[in-house]
Amino acid sequence: MADEKPAAHATYKPIEVEELVDVHLHRPAARALVRVIKDTPITSNQVTVLSGVFGIIAGMLIGFGDPGRLWPVALGGVALFMSVVFDCADGQLARLRGTSSLAGRALDGFIDIVPIASVFIGWALFLDHYGFNPYYSWPVATAAGLSVRWHAETYDYAKCLFLANTHPNPGARRCRRWRRSRPSGSGSSARGTAGWRSSCCSSRPTPRRSGRGSRARRGLDEPGMANAEERSLYRRLFGRAMRLWSWNGIGTHNFLLYAAAILTPVWPAAAFATFWIIILPLNALTLGLQQWGKALERRLAAELRGARGGDAA
Repeated sequence: MADEKPAAHATYKPIEVEELVDVHLHRPAARALVRVIKDTPITSNQVTVLSGVFGIIAGMLIGFGDPGRLWPVALGGVALFMSVVFDCADGQLARLRGTSSLAGRALDGFIDIVPIASVFIGWALFLDHYGFNPYYSWPVATAAGLSVRWHAETYDYAKCLFLANTHPNPGARRCRRWRRSRPSGSGSSARGTAGWRSSCCSSRPTPRRSGRGSRARRGLDEPGMANAEERSLYRRLFGRAMRLWSWNGIGTHNFLLYAAAILTPVWPAAAFATFWIIILPLNALTLGLQQWGKALERRLAAELRGARGGDAA
C-alpha cells in the first residue's frame, strides 16, 4: 500500500501543467476506477469510448429537463462527471500498462469533443423547455461553447510549450515531432492520426513574416532550451503563467458544467451563470495570458541572448 500511491501518481501528467480540479478530484476518482479495471481485459481505448458514451447520456438527460422535471438535469451532471473520470482514467490506464499510442491519443482527442458538444446542445434544449428566450439562450450557449474550445486549445498549446522547454525527456516534445510527421498506413488509422496531428497544438498561430523572417516558437518550431540552466530559466519565467493557464483546461470547464447541472433543481438559472463565467472572466483571463506570454517571450529572448553571449565571451 505504501508504494501504491506513488505508483498511481506516476501515471499523472506533470503537476506543473495539471488543472487543480483534476489533481484533487478527477484523477483520484479515475485512479480508483483504474485500480478496479487494471487486471481486466478492458482496454484504455474502450475506456475512452465509454467517456464519450457518458457525455452523450449527459447531454440527453440535460435536454430532457423541463420546469416540471428537473431531476434529469442533475443526473446529467452526474453522467458528465463520470465522463470526465473515464476521460482521465484512459490515459492513466495506458500509462500504467505501458500501452500509450498515437492512435489512442487520436481517439481521445476526438472523443473529448463529444461530451462538451452534447452538454451544450442539451443545455440549449433545456433552456428552451424552461421558457427562456431562444434568441438569448442559444447565442449565449454558443458563445460559451466556442469560448470553451478557445480556452482548451490555448491551454493545450501553452502546456506543449512549457513541457517542451522545461523537460529534458524527448517525449515532452512529441507535439512538435508528430505535427511534422506524416501518418503511415492507409484507411481509418492514417486518417485518425492525421486528424489528431492537426488538432495537436491547433491553436498555434501561423508564424508571422517580417523583414527578418518568420517568428518561431522555442520548443515547437525551433529547438527548445538547450540545457538545465535554460530550462530552469524558462520555468522561472513562465511557471506562474502556466499555473494560471491551467484554469483554462477542459477539466475545469467540465467541472463548472456538471456543477451547474447538479445545482439546477434548486437554481434553474445555474447554466446561465456558468455560461457568463466562461464568457467574461475566463475570456478576459485568456486574453491577459496571451499578452503576458508575449512579454515573457521577449524577456526570455533577452535573457538568453545575455547568457549565451556571456558564454561565448
